[in-house]
Amino acid sequence: MARYKVGIDVGGTFTDLTAVDLKSGRFVEAKVPSTPGDFVKGLIDSLKKSGIPPTDDGDHHPWNNDRNNSIIERKGAKTILITTHGFRDVLLAQRGGREQIYDLDWEPQLPTILRRDIHTVRERIDISGKRRDPSS
Repeated sequence: MARYKVGIDVGGTFTDLTAVDLKSGRFVEAKVPSTPGDFVKGLIDSLKKSGIPPTDDGDHHPWNNDRNNSIIERKGAKTILITTHGFRDVLLAQRGGREQIYDLDWEPQLPTILRRDIHTVRERIDISGKRRDPSS
């Protein structure tokens, strides 16, 4: 059994890791610069910074095929999304996978996360862990 449950968000600027140690209940966080062109390096860097040893059992990696499939098939746990203010509808717009952006007959897919379950925050956290509010 894995010792940690790990969530990793790979963004364009930073890769964020949040984990819980299943034995002690302690939370672990790490923030490292993202590595465009080799996002796996950013993943590994976040694990190293957090002190969580990378393993090859796949048990504590957050986005393996089982979890992807549970989201796509809508069979997983209820999920919420917390995103930066102004980006609430990005997933709902579904513009990333459209080959013909002007096709009036295009049928959007059902969203994997309902709009009522998408919440926003104004501030961001920089690499040093300081809160940054865009209005300040």
